[in-house]
Amino acid sequence: MQVLDHGFNVPGKGQWYTTHGDVFPIHGQTMKPFGRHNGMRSFPSEERSKGSPEWNHYRVVCTNGVIRLEVNGKEVSGGEECNYRKGYLGLESEGGPIDFRNIRVKELPPSGAADDVTAPLDLHWRSLFTGLDLRGWRTNESTVTRWSVSGERLVLRSTSAQPEATLWTSPRFGEEEFVVDCQVQKPADKAEAAAPTVQLGWSAGSNIDLKLSPSAPGRYQRFYIAVRPGEATVRLDGNEVQRVAVPPGVTGGVRLGLVDVGTNCEFMNLYARDL
Repeated sequence: MQVLDHGFNVPGKGQWYTTHGDVFPIHGQTMKPFGRHNGMRSFPSEERSKGSPEWNHYRVVCTNGVIRLEVNGKEVSGGEECNYRKGYLGLESEGGPIDFRNIRVKELPPSGAADDVTAPLDLHWRSLFTGLDLRGWRTNESTVTRWSVSGERLVLRSTSAQPEATLWTSPRFGEEEFVVDCQVQKPADKAEAAAPTVQLGWSAGSNIDLKLSPSAPGRYQRFYIAVRPGEATVRLDGNEVQRVAVPPGVTGGVRLGLVDVGTNCEFMNLYARDL
């Protein structure tokens, strides 16, 4: 449900989006939109939202695969055949401050949403990266000259590998699964770029390297890294691509480290969850 100040203005405003209460599916979900639309995006039938700093009142009704949005007292947009039909309520800010108040939820009689139209259970992922700065990561004189934050991304700018510039998480973890999205940039001289690498480090001083060799250089790809007793595994596109033995006898929790491999690369969407 679009909550956007009228002052936001990029090419396409009024053609592929409005600021008044669009309803649209994201992240692979689907919907058959009501009224005027662009693809699966339902445009509001009337411009009823107020610009900042005024408050807007939204009422959203979701039942039996149908979603309807009222803006300041009148229904303006929505859709049917929604998938997912059952899931979670999320409040989003896309890089700017926003206030919410008077949030109320009323449960309606269930319509029997099947598993294939129900959002997956929350697996309790925790974010490792604020998207704004390096809070939660261990920094030193080497890391501050090579690592930066830009556009909710951790950016490494490097021309020569420097182990001291590995960026380590401050907290330690036990049996854990990590998500790492990374992108490597091919050098201008067309030389082969070093694969982005993460390290797992234990308090006893034992480290192991895991190379995140992307199958599509130049675009982001998502890796899942699982750390269990005796082994660590890496998955890409649902397939296991690496399995490494964890040294026997290691003690203490494990930290995740992003290694300075001597090439330009970026990381985003870094998460962890207990196994």
